[in-house]
Amino acid sequence: MRAVWPLVGRDDELKFIVDALMGKSAGGVVLAGPPGVGKTRLAIEAAEQARSNGFATFWVAATATTAEIPFGAMAPLLTDAIVSQADRFRTLARGCSALFEAAGGKPLVLCIDDAHLLDPLSAALVHQAVSTAAAVLLATVRRGHSAPADLTALWKDGRVERLEVVGLSRADSERLVERVLGGRIHGVSLQRLWNVTEGRPRLSRTWSANVLASSTPPCASTARASAASASMAT
Repeated sequence: MRAVWPLVGRDDELKFIVDALMGKSAGGVVLAGPPGVGKTRLAIEAAEQARSNGFATFWVAATATTAEIPFGAMAPLLTDAIVSQADRFRTLARGCSALFEAAGGKPLVLCIDDAHLLDPLSAALVHQAVSTAAAVLLATVRRGHSAPADLTALWKDGRVERLEVVGLSRADSERLVERVLGGRIHGVSLQRLWNVTEGRPRLSRTWSANVLASSTPPCASTARASAASASMAT
């Protein structure tokens, strides 16, 4: 299986994101949606387009562990001196300067996966960076999960756009899997694919991995593909 899957059925969403990153009307975009719907894949593609247009990009992955540590998510982008400062105002100002310097004179896209897990100080730094135009934001958040107040304030105050990412259509789900598997899938396998994934690319990837692991080429054996998808449903 390839490390990064092709992007299928997301032309409108990708244009919206890239326009938000490169335009002057907003300080970026937050992608919201349920797990597995393709938020991170969209963000990766948008970041690549931004990079090809002269932007610097930095990736941060927030986790439940870093959420318990002041500046835990942002620490890899900051110096020890910044993280250790006690004065909040000076720390945030110095953090924005560090981001600007790290971009090497290019406009910066700050990419944050699972931003709802940011610790409060990291969220405050993100808010400050966007508000002062030190960076534009490209972040993913999981729908239904609470996020730090400084992060939610960005889209509530209109400083960044918020895009709800939904699952792929049935036709696009089929097209995605067939493109990866290298052939058409027929009959009951198509129904199994939709029943299991409901348009979520992450589950489509798992389904396809199960099919590829079978001994018979998937597009030549409906029974094999059906069995693989049935095992996921249990």
